[in-house]
Amino acid sequence: MSGRADGGRRGVDAAGGAARVDAAGPGAAGVDAAGPGAAGRPAEQSGSVPGVISRHQNAESRGTVAGFDPRNGSSGSAGGLRIDRLAFAREGRLIIDGIDATVPVGAFGAVVGPNGAGKSTLLHLVAGIERADAGALSLGGDALGRMRRRERARRIAIAEQQTDGDVDLTVREVVLLGRTPHIPVLGAPSSRDHDVVAQSLAAAGAAPFAERRFRTLSGGERQRVVLARALAQEPALLLLDEPTNHLDVRAQLDALEVLAELARGGLTVLAALHDLNLAAAYADHLIVLADGRVVAAGAPDAVLTPELIGAVYGVRAAVTTHPITGRPLIAFAP
Repeated sequence: MSGRADGGRRGVDAAGGAARVDAAGPGAAGVDAAGPGAAGRPAEQSGSVPGVISRHQNAESRGTVAGFDPRNGSSGSAGGLRIDRLAFAREGRLIIDGIDATVPVGAFGAVVGPNGAGKSTLLHLVAGIERADAGALSLGGDALGRMRRRERARRIAIAEQQTDGDVDLTVREVVLLGRTPHIPVLGAPSSRDHDVVAQSLAAAGAAPFAERRFRTLSGGERQRVVLARALAQEPALLLLDEPTNHLDVRAQLDALEVLAELARGGLTVLAALHDLNLAAAYADHLIVLADGRVVAAGAPDAVLTPELIGAVYGVRAAVTTHPITGRPLIAFAP
C-alpha cells in the first residue's frame, strides 16, 4: 500500500460523504465531504482485534429519548458499521493502518486512544470527509463507497466540536440545515421537516433556546445544537468527535446520557472520546487505537485492563468497579 502525499482530499465529491456538522460553521452547506474509501486492501493487517460484541448488560436499564425515533427516518436500511482493512496515509505517513472493526446496530461505541492514535481520522474516513487509500466500509450491509453523496448524508451524520461559531442564525434555523439531504433541490422544507427539527431539538435538550441566535450560546448549549442538527438528518449512524470537549462535569454527563438513550432507541453511535472513565461509564463497545491500529475492541469491562492501559497510554492504572453505576472505574498514576 503506497502512502498518499496530498494531505487528503476535501470539498464536494460526486460520490460524497456524510453531512458535516460542527460548532464552527453550522450555517455552511449541508454537505462538504470528500468521496468514499477505495476498494483495494493492504496486503496484510497486524495488531487488530475483531470488534463484534453484544450490548453491555447495563444498557437494558436505559430509556429512549422522548419524541425522537431514529427508525422513523428515510435513510434506508438500518444496520451496524463494518470497517474492513481500512488504511490512510498523509504526506507519506501511515495514519490508519489496516483497521478491522465493527459497531453493532444500536450500540454506543467509543473510539479511545492517546493523542495521534487516529481517532478523528477514523471518523472522517467513515463519514467520507477523508478518502481511504485502501479498505472498505459498509453500513447495514450496504457499501458506503458505492453511495451517492446525498444518500450517504441521509445515512451518516458527523458532529464535530470546535471553538468558534459566529453564525447569525437562530438555533432552529441551524438545526433545519440538518434536513438538507432530505429536501429536494430548490425545494422548501415540508411540515414533516419542521416536525423532525422540533423532535431533534427536544431530544438534544436544545428546545428551550430554539429561537436564540447560535452565536450567543454557551459552549454547552452549542454542543446540544450541533447534536440536534445531526439528529435532524435522521441518520442510521451518528459520529461524534469529542462531544464532551470543553464541557463541565454536569454537561458532560448530560451529553453522554442523551447519546446512550439514543443508542437504546436503535441509533448506532460512534464517538471519539479522550476520557476513559466516561467511555467506560457510557459506551457499550470500545475500539482502542494506538499508532493507527486497533489493539483491542469489545465491552469496556473486558477491554480496560491495567495491562492494556499501561501499554497504550504509558501509565500505571488500577481498574475497580464504580460504586454507583457498577461500570469500570480507572485510577491513574505516572
